Amino acid sequence: MPNKKAESGPQPVVSRRTLHFSYASGLLSMGQAELLTMLVPLWALMQGAQPAEIGLLIGAKSALTFFLAIHGGALMDRLGTRRVMLFFAGATAVLATAYPFLPWLPAMIMLQMLIGFAGNMNWIGAQTSSRRLQAAIRGLSAASVSLRASAMSLRPS
Repeated sequence: MPNKKAESGPQPVVSRRTLHFSYASGLLSMGQAELLTMLVPLWALMQGAQPAEIGLLIGAKSALTFFLAIHGGALMDRLGTRRVMLFFAGATAVLATAYPFLPWLPAMIMLQMLIGFAGNMNWIGAQTSSRRLQAAIRGLSAASVSLRASAMSLRPS
């Protein structure tokens, strides 16, 4: 049975700028993370790091996200998703260039933590923007789309 609400009125117009921002953020937000996942252990190996230190370096990428992801989402709700995403994208770009200048292990661990958090916040923002864009296209409120997504994730498979 077709959804009569979706067919009843004209679809809202979504600007090209919004569409381009949504697609670009989804495409680029995790590309740098994959590149750094391969390059950082090699860089640490060139600096003389032991295998356990390289493992710590790889694991540090998720540490800040584990503790601050909820707060980052609240920050996006308060300041706006686009503004927060632009900040974290800029932070990732600037921090990624700092690796050659900070070749000792504690600094590399800190960089991994910061870049991992910034990249994940950018990805969370991309998902939020995409969800809101879908809601605007369908004429639904963002809250109803979130409730539908939550209900789908709780449904037994």
